[in-house]
Amino acid sequence: MSKSNIELYFKIKKQRENIIAPVDTMGCHAVPENLDEDTRRWQLLVKLLLSAQTKDEITHATLEKLNKELIVGNKDNTKDINQLTIKNIRECKIEHLNDLIKKVGFHNRKAKYIKAIADIGRLPSDYDGIMKLPGVGPKMTLLYFQFAYNKVLGISVDLHVHRISNRLKIINTKSELQSRKELEKVIPKEEWGFYNKVMVGFGQVICKSNPECSKCIIKDECPSSKYKF
Repeated sequence: MSKSNIELYFKIKKQRENIIAPVDTMGCHAVPENLDEDTRRWQLLVKLLLSAQTKDEITHATLEKLNKELIVGNKDNTKDINQLTIKNIRECKIEHLNDLIKKVGFHNRKAKYIKAIADIGRLPSDYDGIMKLPGVGPKMTLLYFQFAYNKVLGISVDLHVHRISNRLKIINTKSELQSRKELEKVIPKEEWGFYNKVMVGFGQVICKSNPECSKCIIKDECPSSKYKF
């Protein structure tokens, strides 16, 4: 890895200013407006859980569905449609929750995670506390703190970030966890909060598993470009 490899990231970041990717409008940060702070943080976490191995478009639509169609019984044993809150998830049946989120990957498992976290009550406010929640790992925790508390604690690495960072030879790693450690050594700290969104959006639109190099601003410089030499 050389300094010039990192410069490729900054060129991609510049190109991303003119590209609207699904992550920009439907990423984990995109939850309904006018929520109280506790509910906003809860919905951020739920959206992160739903997003694992699921496209942003499906995750976003599922969160909207939860906010419109979540039903719990009231004292009169009739049905009320309720907002996605911790209290309402505790009170709804897991079968109903599972049905509402059935379009996301591994929905059976995620329904159990969401119910289990709701049963805990108020969400922890510390990194270790969030990390210990069912189904939550470092990638989700880092994004959660960035958007829930405006705290950038590291670089969140998913498949897009891992793949593109290795294609650009910024790092040479075999796993997402290893990628995070190596990226945090070479990416300027002031860029940590941007890196995930820049690379995820770039991976969604241009640098896909089968990359569309003809659309890429660095196609003549990228060490993995189809157009190289």
